[in-house]
Amino acid sequence: MNDEIYSILILVILLILPFVLSGCDGFFMSSDPCKDDPDPNSCYMRVALEKNTSYYCSKIGSQDEKEDKSLTPLRDDCYSKVAMSSGDYSSCEKIVGGKGSNHSRDNCILSVANAKEDPVACTLLRGKLQAECFENLGSKISVSHLENLHSKLENLEKMVEGNPKDKDLREELEKLRKQQDLVYNNAPGRVKRDFFRQQREKILSSIKDKDVLRAISRDFIKHRSEKGDKSVTELLGQLENIKKTQQTIKRLDEEANKLVDQIKKGVMDYAKDEAGVVAEEGWKWAWKRSSNEMKWQMSKLERMKDGIDRTSAQYQAISAKIEQFKKVYDEVNGIYKKVKEYDSLLAQGRIKEGQAKVLKGAVFLGKGLEYATGYVPVFGSTASTITKETFEVVVKLATERAQRSKSLEDCFDDPANCDTDDITAY
Repeated sequence: MNDEIYSILILVILLILPFVLSGCDGFFMSSDPCKDDPDPNSCYMRVALEKNTSYYCSKIGSQDEKEDKSLTPLRDDCYSKVAMSSGDYSSCEKIVGGKGSNHSRDNCILSVANAKEDPVACTLLRGKLQAECFENLGSKISVSHLENLHSKLENLEKMVEGNPKDKDLREELEKLRKQQDLVYNNAPGRVKRDFFRQQREKILSSIKDKDVLRAISRDFIKHRSEKGDKSVTELLGQLENIKKTQQTIKRLDEEANKLVDQIKKGVMDYAKDEAGVVAEEGWKWAWKRSSNEMKWQMSKLERMKDGIDRTSAQYQAISAKIEQFKKVYDEVNGIYKKVKEYDSLLAQGRIKEGQAKVLKGAVFLGKGLEYATGYVPVFGSTASTITKETFEVVVKLATERAQRSKSLEDCFDDPANCDTDDITAY
């Protein structure tokens, strides 16, 4: 196939495709089967039912020079019969109703829903007819009905996330949420319990940490007790939000614990006469990486908090955790800055290398010891890499060494004039 023929075929496909995608029956029905029929309107009715499409219902009266409103009942009857035959509710939407017509959009939907035993269609109705529909079909609602709705909801939520400014998508999403709540509220109790349990397990299936699971359960129970009865859509959405919040807190906790472990490592190195080494470059690299990660995770937590009721216990709990993490960040950042300050003084020749070693080692002990020993991870599953027993022994040695000099505090205040002869640990 040469390029010219190929290009022509592509052009033809592109011209046809819009008609195919639009579902335009008329494209494939360009020939009018009732053109020469002496009674075209009855013919259109017959063909519509034979082909099970409402396209021919719309043709009723098309051969008249002017629209004949007296034919509205006939068109309505055609739409209603096609809807019952095809099970397509869109045919009901075309019914005009009114004077002379025995049909209406809502009665058509109700009839089709009853015929199909389709309880989801009850959400297309309003008022008494909706109540009647659910009364007849509510017992038919199954977990699969709710799962199908929820799957559509999740897909639409992803589309809205990708197109947040699309007003039509947002309106469709809100409509689908209300539809899910309506079906759920009218479902049998057993179906409600099974559906909610399945969705809860699905949301939490990726959480392996038992402490995090307990925190999620605790917060969710508090939320329900504070807010009372909520729609199933709101409850599942809140459970998802709590999960994301607790996952973020867990990641922050791990980063905070790593930073505190770095302080402990500095204390241990200092006690072992290694304060000049302190795996210093590695510590600085770890601080830069962890500090950036902590700042990012804390900003995420702040954004999550902004979406929570300020009067709720959950809001207060998250605020307290953020303050705890900020304290870790600020403490370790202060140590990092102090070490950098002594590096700068050393580079300027204002202090000697021995003095810098002593001062940096003392920073890890004097500035980091109190907080390092006091930090308790938010989650018990966040474990330190340094055992409690090992650290306690080293802290004792380091503390004894720090007590050798009464001038240590003076050295912090005036490092350039610091006499380290009495406090040298090397």
